Amino acid sequence: MMCKHLIHPVGVLLAVIIGVIAYQQNVKYRIRVEEEKRTGQQIKGVCEERQRFLNVTNLFGK
Repeated sequence: MMCKHLIHPVGVLLAVIIGVIAYQQNVKYRIRVEEEKRTGQQIKGVCEERQRFLNVTNLFGK
């Protein structure tokens, strides 16, 4: 009976942690895009980084 009660909070906690990490990555990306617009030059690696981030979020979305 205890196990049934433990599974749910752990799952919720894991989802919250994943959500926070994904949100932080998204904010970092947006800041870098704003810097690019201001300076008018491409910061190397943003596109690859964004694609990797999308791939990770797609895995969790399935």
